[in-house]
Amino acid sequence: MEKHIKSEDSKHLQALSNSSGIDVSIILVNYNTTELLVNAIQSVYDKSTGFTYEIIVVDNNSQSNPKQALDKHFSGRVIYIPLAENIGFGQANNEGIKIARGRNLFLLNTDTYLVNNAIFILNRYIDEHPEVGSCGGSLLHADMTPTYSYHRIPFGIMSYELSELTFGLSRKCIKQPYYNTSGVPISVGNVSGANFMVRRSVIEETGMFDPDFFMYGEESELSWRIRKAGYKNMNVPQALIVHLEGKSSLVSERKQLMELDGRKKNYCKTRNIFYFHLANLMLITACCLRIPFYYIRRNKGEVLRYRQLLRLIFVAYYK
Repeated sequence: MEKHIKSEDSKHLQALSNSSGIDVSIILVNYNTTELLVNAIQSVYDKSTGFTYEIIVVDNNSQSNPKQALDKHFSGRVIYIPLAENIGFGQANNEGIKIARGRNLFLLNTDTYLVNNAIFILNRYIDEHPEVGSCGGSLLHADMTPTYSYHRIPFGIMSYELSELTFGLSRKCIKQPYYNTSGVPISVGNVSGANFMVRRSVIEETGMFDPDFFMYGEESELSWRIRKAGYKNMNVPQALIVHLEGKSSLVSERKQLMELDGRKKNYCKTRNIFYFHLANLMLITACCLRIPFYYIRRNKGEVLRYRQLLRLIFVAYYK
């Protein structure tokens, strides 16, 4: 198993954790989302009690420097790491992890805010269950309706391409496929990277985020390594967090191309190149079925969406 952490880094992380007495290091990666960042951090201060924590902001060379806003609102309480270039989501989190002093690490998107004492709930759960390597809570839209919080089975053909190919019918065979309404914690393939609590000792064992990823797919690949090391990834539904999905990234062709790039790297690293090509065949077939289906139903939006996806698959993989 390839590990994305040097042995000296592992010793350094362990030494930081052993000497700090901090329960959780909360890490946020920012890129041109200063207002969202401030709101996310304010929600942490407003909702979090019962544990010790530090907040680390890693800025991916934003056009507008968020440090002034952080100093204004939080008076030096936030640790700020400015980067000289945008190195992507996973690698920026790695920079935060390297200086983090907490026993556990909580990666929080800037386009989120806490509804309740979610970090305490996740921290207590992972502390009380040594077999758990990572966990996340229930993510909600701003109107408090459920949104994607995890993949019940590992991200791949069975959870994505097969669902696209069968018009969502295969997903109906999976209990609680992306949101947990049972009220009790459940084992999942991977939790959303928007709220990712991970045990520091697990990162020391499995490694940090793979630097080959820029954005998208990195949390699925890390979750795969966590499972391979014998730990569980869990959803803890009592922890409630609003995710303003898409607000902190480009909603564009560029974003979709980055998603496709992350998908390829994830499939090739966790399975193999043949799996990737089979998944592509299924996704292309799904697009070719859905385009005429939605055309007959006069659903212009879905026709355009799947035409764009089909075109971008060939741009990303076969140009």
